[in-house]
Amino acid sequence: MAVKQVCIQGLGFVGVAMAIALSNVKTAKGKPMYFVTGIDLPTEQGLKRIDAVNQGKLPFNTADQKMATAFFAAMKTGNLVATTDESVYTSADFVIVDVPLDVALVDGEIQLDLSGFGNAIRTVASNIKSGALILVETTVPPGTCEKIVWPIICEELEKRNV
Repeated sequence: MAVKQVCIQGLGFVGVAMAIALSNVKTAKGKPMYFVTGIDLPTEQGLKRIDAVNQGKLPFNTADQKMATAFFAAMKTGNLVATTDESVYTSADFVIVDVPLDVALVDGEIQLDLSGFGNAIRTVASNIKSGALILVETTVPPGTCEKIVWPIICEELEKRNV
């Protein structure tokens, strides 16, 4: 069985934890089931996280020894890398969206800014291959996948005749 390609969009704590977990999944023969690529923005924070992962260092402090051990095991196996290169989505069998949702309290009212989240979905949809599975792990309000995610995916795939 060929190793499946997984892209994790967003290398915050949740994205890194998911990347570590998936990079440690093995076949019945003990071989890696997934090659995991973490993708983050080319911001100062994103580049620091990417550099840390690629240098074999956890990008966050954690008291969870199991997480640290699993990270180092993935690095030893060599099936976990990080990048800013959005073209890696083209080879992904699975994409897991782990980007933050901007929420603020303004004058006692909760304000959601879905623009960054929508841009993240658009980036994935404009690059994925036909048949790729997109999982939204970001905590979003009810109806977000139906009313925001799905229309963006359809629009981007239609642009490419996919």
